[in-house]
Amino acid sequence: MPRFVRMFISIAFAVLISFGCGAKTASKIRPLAPKSELPVSSTTKERGNENSPELQALIDQEKDEAANKPEPPTGATAECLDDTYSFEHDRKRACEGHRGIKKWLNKSTGH
Repeated sequence: MPRFVRMFISIAFAVLISFGCGAKTASKIRPLAPKSELPVSSTTKERGNENSPELQALIDQEKDEAANKPEPPTGATAECLDDTYSFEHDRKRACEGHRGIKKWLNKSTGH
C-alpha cells in the first residue's frame, strides 16, 4: 500500500477517534421531537403556509423561465453549462470547452 494511502487512513482514523465517532455515539443521539411539539412562531400561525410576496415573485419568475425555454435542437445529446448544446455522444468530449455538462438530453447516450 502506498505511503500516502496509509497516512490518509491513519489521519482519518485519528479524526474519527478524536470526535468520538464510535459505537458509543449512537446512545448520545436523541430522537427528534414530534411535529406537534415543535415551536411555531406567531407569524407562521397568522399567515399559514403562504409564501411572502418576494418569494412568490421568484417562484413565478422561475416557472415563467422554465415555460419559455426553447426546445433543444434535433440530435442534441447534452445541454452545456453555458446554455449551449452538444451533439457529442462521448461523455469525455461532450460540452468540452463549454464549462461542462448541465444535463443529458437522451438517456441512451453518454457511454
